[in-house]
Amino acid sequence: MKLVLRAWRAGDLSALVHHANAPGLDMGISCHAGRGWLLSAAIDPCLMAIEVDGSVVGHVGFTAEGEIGFWIGSAWWGRGIATEAVRQACAMAFDQLGMPGITARVAPDNPASRRVLAKAGFIEGPDATWSLSRSGAAARPAR
Repeated sequence: MKLVLRAWRAGDLSALVHHANAPGLDMGISCHAGRGWLLSAAIDPCLMAIEVDGSVVGHVGFTAEGEIGFWIGSAWWGRGIATEAVRQACAMAFDQLGMPGITARVAPDNPASRRVLAKAGFIEGPDATWSLSRSGAAARPAR
């Protein structure tokens, strides 16, 4: 399995809509909304498509404040893809974007995402916040 993080492209629309609206995610992204989002995401180096063996299967990205977000189409769950994507994205954020720390917020009823963050080296803090610093030690939790 070859996992690549890359910029979103206009041609990713069908994969974006398909995976984001699959059972288990149900994000409610229409083709129209997806097209508009792709136009802005394609030029933002903090928003990346997750590609596995040539197919877009999800998304990982950062806010300007250094908070990571990610999702994987449900057909791809349970394969370690999210964990590897988060690891690669964090390395990129530290090495190429110069972020000093990364935070994440995960709902307590989302054990899969909590496992992904733990496997990627994040430390759980108060209020369902998670953190990772460049050194691997816990970063200051977001408030």
